[in-house]
Formats: sequence, C-alpha cells, structure tokens
Amino acid sequence: METNAEYRDEGRCAACGGRCCIIYFPARCVVTPMEKSWWYGEYSDFFHWDRANYGVEPLFDPAAANAPETPEPVREALRKRGIDPDACEYKGSSGCIIAWENRPNQCKAHRCYEWELTDAIV
Repeated sequence: METNAEYRDEGRCAACGGRCCIIYFPARCVVTPMEKSWWYGEYSDFFHWDRANYGVEPLFDPAAANAPETPEPVREALRKRGIDPDACEYKGSSGCIIAWENRPNQCKAHRCYEWELTDAIV
C-alpha cells in the first residue's frame, strides 16, 4: 500500500460505526489489569504522538478508563455519553472528532478488511 495514500468514504465508515477505532479492546492484550492500563497509556502516546496538532481534546484517558482500580460505573458513564472506553479516545458517538486534515496519517491511510473485501468483489 502506498504510504501517503488517503482513503475516505464517509458513507462506508458511517455504516460501519468505527469498528476500526476499537483500539483498546481488552482481548488484544491478555495481561494483568495493571499491565493493561500501562499498555493502553503507552499505546495511546505512541499512536497519538502528534495530538498537539489535532485541534481537539481527547474524550477520555484510556489508561485511566482501564486501570485496575477504575470501577465499572466509570466505564458505564462513558458509554452513556456515547463514548466507548475500548475505542480510540477521539471516537465520539458520531465518529472521529478530529477534523480529517488533522487526523493521524495511519487513520487516513487505513482500509479495513471489509472495505478491501468489498473493493475486491466489485
């Protein structure tokens, strides 16, 4: 895949609901709760290294939302606000809150499996 390619299909992405943004799903790191919290924080910092240029603040702190001492009602409160605590901290109830031009390159270049499969069939 071309590294600078950008893929944008708002209709397709809206229909999906942002499954590609579920980047903190617990099954992805089978470790102790303390390691999970640390990993989420490290991953967030690595993935969002350019967050100062996003123009928006994150909706939650993934390390705090997944820390061992965080009670489930805190995560449930995020869900009630339309925020998935297992998703990217910039994924709101209507999708990504970062303007397209400010999004990380890895987000703009991502093509999910369903997208590639649909393109292969057409």
